[in-house]
Amino acid sequence: MKKLTFTLVFIIILAVLFYPSENNNGTENDSQNDSIDSSGECFEGEYYDDEVDVCILECNQDQDCDINSNEFFKVLEEEQSEAIEEEILEEEKVLREYVINNDSIVGEIADRRDSEAWDLFVELFPEEYTEYVSGYQIISDGVGGTLALVEQNPDDIAEWILAVDLDDVYNIKGEMNKYDFSFTLIHEFAHVLTLNDEEIKPDSDLFLSNEDEYGDVYSNKELDCDSFFTMEGCSYNDSYINEFYSDFWSDVYPEFEDIQYIEDEDEYIFALEDFYTKYEDRFVNEYASTNVGEDIAESFAYFIIEDEPSIEKVSFFYEYNDLVRLRDIIRANLSVVINE
Repeated sequence: MKKLTFTLVFIIILAVLFYPSENNNGTENDSQNDSIDSSGECFEGEYYDDEVDVCILECNQDQDCDINSNEFFKVLEEEQSEAIEEEILEEEKVLREYVINNDSIVGEIADRRDSEAWDLFVELFPEEYTEYVSGYQIISDGVGGTLALVEQNPDDIAEWILAVDLDDVYNIKGEMNKYDFSFTLIHEFAHVLTLNDEEIKPDSDLFLSNEDEYGDVYSNKELDCDSFFTMEGCSYNDSYINEFYSDFWSDVYPEFEDIQYIEDEDEYIFALEDFYTKYEDRFVNEYASTNVGEDIAESFAYFIIEDEPSIEKVSFFYEYNDLVRLRDIIRANLSVVINE
């Protein structure tokens, strides 16, 4: 397994991060903003300095340990614009499946690109979070469409499967689209971050219900949930996604829910477009208006990439000291990845 090797201490004392950013708009979440008491509370990619009682970011001496958001979005747009014309298949296919153990692919690897794509994922994020991913799939829905996704693992719905489409990860020259793939992985990572079993209660009834049953099961379960109810289960009151919903969606959610009852596909799409147009200043882009889960994931991706928050939703994540530290780690890792 390819791992980042850090050879020089990048002296960023994160003590300055242990008070709320001036961009804060909400209250402190005590359970997610505790100060550091020991090295055991540091993320992978940090070390504990007992003299100043904080976790400090480690960094490679040959890299800047950070990214420039304008440059990142510029190259991201170039990669996306150079993508060849979409040829979407009617059905998504699972080409290969792997078991993941301790961040490593178990067994023989069929294609070097399978391991390259997986390695990038574990290079970007601390093991404290990648350990939730116990399965890995290579999928295809043709060219274009889904680049990557995460979904609950049927063997244990508290764990996750990462699926990637190599036709979209690599360009026509066989080169990895590192910016597009990295940005998508950050978005998918945000789903794991906000929907793991410390944030929500995974619901097996929801997971096992078929298409005909799902609507009734969801409605009944939602009535018993006193916080935001996700498609995976009831969120905890102090979870990221429940706080995000309370701050940014609670006032417009009845309007959004009405759209979900529209049966005609074209009418449904038009209604969603109108919803986005009406509240455009609330979203980082149109895709974020799809639902609460996609909104928090896309906003988190912008939180990681943007040098300064562009909208209030991006500022939301600065309320959590652990997420600010996590942002520094991911940006440092991303700087290494895109310069390799």
